Amino acid sequence: MKKYCISVIVCMMVVGGANAAVNINSSARSWWGYSNATASGNASGFILVGSTGKSGTHGTWGDEWGVIGLVAEKIVEHGGYFCPYQVQCANKKAKKRSWTKYFVPSGLRYDQCVWLCETGYAGVNCAKQDGVPLRYNTSPLNATSSGLFSGLAIKTSGEDSNEKSSSVAAFNEWGDDPKYVSLLGGVKFMEHGIMAAPVMIECGRDNWRKIDSFVKSVSLAGKTKLLCAEGYKADANGTDCIPIVPAQEKVAAQEPQQQEKIEEEKFCSGFPKDGYKAEMHNKVTHGDCIKYFCGDPNKGFESAINTNCIDCSAGLRGGVHTDTGVCVKCSVGMMFDEKTNRCINATAYSKVDMTYGKGHTKLTQTVLERQCWTKTIPSEYRDCVINGGGNTSTTRTVTDTTTE
Repeated sequence: MKKYCISVIVCMMVVGGANAAVNINSSARSWWGYSNATASGNASGFILVGSTGKSGTHGTWGDEWGVIGLVAEKIVEHGGYFCPYQVQCANKKAKKRSWTKYFVPSGLRYDQCVWLCETGYAGVNCAKQDGVPLRYNTSPLNATSSGLFSGLAIKTSGEDSNEKSSSVAAFNEWGDDPKYVSLLGGVKFMEHGIMAAPVMIECGRDNWRKIDSFVKSVSLAGKTKLLCAEGYKADANGTDCIPIVPAQEKVAAQEPQQQEKIEEEKFCSGFPKDGYKAEMHNKVTHGDCIKYFCGDPNKGFESAINTNCIDCSAGLRGGVHTDTGVCVKCSVGMMFDEKTNRCINATAYSKVDMTYGKGHTKLTQTVLERQCWTKTIPSEYRDCVINGGGNTSTTRTVTDTTTE
């Protein structure tokens, strides 16, 4: 009897070549000029805490070192949702190799995760913004004592119990020894913005009998863009972020009508004003009124009348309704469709479908590079299964050992 998987994404780890520690966003490559693993310059500015090599504090194991940098949890076309992460180089003595893994650093606060966007965009998913800003994120974006990223430190205990690899977005990851990964990270920090770019991190290791692993290098791997905090835009030179309108204390004297608009905010139906919490929610302009959503893109409202944020990211049966902000949880056999904000029937795929593409077998899908089990990137593996075969751009060097 054939065995079926209820969803291609749930079961994508079944087939070799489909697993990955981070969430690969292949669509983001064109947005940020990323096409391959070629380094284009030094990105040492990415490091907020720590250093390359073994000169700094070790990580959650005594033989693993890492650094803290500002990393995108979610990459969108005009920016990203950034959080400080500890990027640590792991090792396994039996295999004598090294790879990246990710931890929430010691001292992290909720407000240290922020949406940073290109000029003209702001808030959740860097939505298009017009008119007077609804709020100003005035915290300096640096790791000084008065900066937003102050108080962070390398996590030195806990071993692997709190690893957060699945929360991190990336352009690519590849190789076993050493391990490389390309993330979207901050590489230069201004008071109200950052220069962001694809950052390629290489892990190294030494001491063959007692292996130590560490961050060997941090390099640029694509375009550098200026991203600003909410309420700010690029200056004339595109090198710093300035207020979209004069600072709020000046607005009262210079533009009282605009100040009145800021103070008398009108919330949309279904978004009660007393349910808004600045430390938890992000505001978004919607026509002539304001909506607000959970600042963490993986969280949604507990219900239509309770705007406390709860986790919606566990499994495919949950998601955040993009219009209401409510966390949707689907029944068994259903999955959340982000395009329609509805629960839909999950599609069943056989093991053969998962290996060669829906509707194909080893005999009908004769081009090895179009067989789905050769795909290394989860999103492209999923598309390969659904579309009945893939292209040849993301395969790895393989020897066909599969059997019917």
